[in-house]
Amino acid sequence: MIDDRGRLDPAGPLGDACLMTGVAQRILETFEALPESDKHAVAVEILRRTLDVSYSAPEDEELLLAADQVFLELDRREEPD
Repeated sequence: MIDDRGRLDPAGPLGDACLMTGVAQRILETFEALPESDKHAVAVEILRRTLDVSYSAPEDEELLLAADQVFLELDRREEPD
């Protein structure tokens, strides 16, 4: 599920595709608490460091599940209150 700030909920219905360790969750929580200028600097550094990280492309099923979640969330936001 995507929260009101556009972030993916790691405990959401995408299953293992979005599970993180507690350490990774704490890193994200700490990141969210940073001032905007620090968030930008940290994001740039993480992106720079990931250029050399090898990873496998997501499976088609993972992409479909993620897309479904995005569209379900967009539909939810368009519903009148």
